[in-house]
Amino acid sequence: MSGNLAQERERFEREFLRAGNDRAKLYLMVEDMGGYSSIIGHRYNTQFAPVAFMASLKAWEARFNCNVQFIDKQYSGYYIMATFQYYAREMLK
Repeated sequence: MSGNLAQERERFEREFLRAGNDRAKLYLMVEDMGGYSSIIGHRYNTQFAPVAFMASLKAWEARFNCNVQFIDKQYSGYYIMATFQYYAREMLK
């Protein structure tokens, strides 16, 4: 995640802009059980400063109306399935 926001930001942003232009509902699932504590504790593999990482993440949420969820790796499949299932259910009402 930190690499996408720091080193590959333009590519990452283009993907979100394209999805937003298609009026897609945006979710960003991050497989990291530590979540915000990993950011604050700088437990990731880039030199992106924790305060800059948090600022970018929160700006991303606001800019793209994006739901960011930190999920334990073992539950990511369930999260994806439940997200699609309940989104579809609400759209079909």
